[in-house]
Parts: sequence; structure tokens; C-alpha cells
Amino acid sequence: TLGCNDKVLDIYDYTGRGLNSDGSLPPSRSPVKGIDDDSHGTAMAAHAVGSRVDGTGFQGAVSFSGAAPRAALLSYKVCVAGLQCRDDWVVAALDQAIKDGAHVVNMSFAGGDTPLSGRPAVPFWDARDAGIVVVSGSGNSGPAPGVGNPCTGITVLCVGNSTTDRNASGTFP
Repeated sequence: TLGCNDKVLDIYDYTGRGLNSDGSLPPSRSPVKGIDDDSHGTAMAAHAVGSRVDGTGFQGAVSFSGAAPRAALLSYKVCVAGLQCRDDWVVAALDQAIKDGAHVVNMSFAGGDTPLSGRPAVPFWDARDAGIVVVSGSGNSGPAPGVGNPCTGITVLCVGNSTTDRNASGTFP
């Protein structure tokens, strides 16, 4: 068991931990592998599919949930601490997501501004053809303008913030 709940269906780790002797990247389903080095992936997973939690948090007793609280999660680790994400890890994870029948793939990382081309771009087209929506963060360079990979791909839904105002003002439903 994964020691979590029924939301996490499987964990894959493509970051080089547990490579075969020939350097190939087999999916690893060990709960020891796939550990989130900096908590960013875990936070994004909670925003996406987190179950409802009542009576907690911000300014008194409120309820929170992810955007799709009834959805399940497949975890594909393609980055290590310091946001080092290799193209071959991303390619392998997208290929596996297609095999797994994923509906949405979240890539909450962003890299350089060189558009994806060649082999790294193919799985994004394959995912689109399989009916998968690939979502990515636009970048973490703010407040400087620009969009990073994989958002530069035309098959990727790019998500970002348009302001540097981090004040939580206004009302929350």
C-alpha cells in the first residue's frame, strides 16, 4: 500500500533513482521512490484533487477542497530538488500517462523559453491525440515577462498569474 488513501492510484519515478544497469527508465512503483523533494508537487496535487477538509485554515472555520475532489491521482516524478527536470524523464512520464489512460496531466514546472521541438515535443502531441489535457505553469521568472517550457508548446494549456500582488484581499466564497 502507499500509506495514503484511495486517491493515489500509482507512483512512478523517472528521476534516475532505480535506473536499470543499461540506463533505461522503468517505472518504479515503490512508495519510497517518488518522494516530493520540495513539496511543490504535493501542493499542486492538493489544489487539483484534494478531498474536502472542513473547519480549517484561513480567517476562521472554512472548508477547502481541490478543484476536482472526486478525481484520483497518478504521480509521475520528473523533477528533483532545485527544479531539475530532464526531457527524457518528461517524455517517459507522458508516454506512461497515455498508457494509464490519464485525463489531465499537470506539469507545474517551467523551464527555458526555447520552444519544444524534436523528440521532447512528440509526447505532447501524442497526449493531445489521446484526449489528454496537458496543463503547465507558465514560469517562475516574475515579475519579468515571458513564458517557459512546456508552455511554449501549442498543445499545452498554460496557467499563470498576471500580478505580483500577493495580498489576500477580497472575499472568498
